[in-house]
Amino acid sequence: MHLARSVSVVIPNFNYGRFLRQSVDSALAQTVPPLEIIVVDDESTDNSRDILASYGSQIRFLKQKNSGVSAARNFGINESRGAFVAFLDSDDVWLPEKLELQAPLFSNPNLALVHCGSVYCDPQLNPIG
Repeated sequence: MHLARSVSVVIPNFNYGRFLRQSVDSALAQTVPPLEIIVVDDESTDNSRDILASYGSQIRFLKQKNSGVSAARNFGINESRGAFVAFLDSDDVWLPEKLELQAPLFSNPNLALVHCGSVYCDPQLNPIG
């Protein structure tokens, strides 16, 4: 089994409905799918909850009283079932191979954290710098 299949993706969200679908879709489009995608909504007042509800059983949609991004991440971790957790902010997107390429690095018992670079993009995902 590929290690990416034991990853829980945790996406904290607060009023990022305008970006949220791209973010969730990028987690769903991984070449090796994660075990689960958990989106923790931090009491959004925009259309975020409607967007998340549209995914049905493809994601786990959790709600919390507005407590901030750290509390949302911690709530997602506590609810996760995976051996590993990957954080994805609700205004970010992943390249399709992210989990496929990063997860195998955890076969090294000396690693506790894996990270990667980023590319800044405009709203149409064109690189800007």
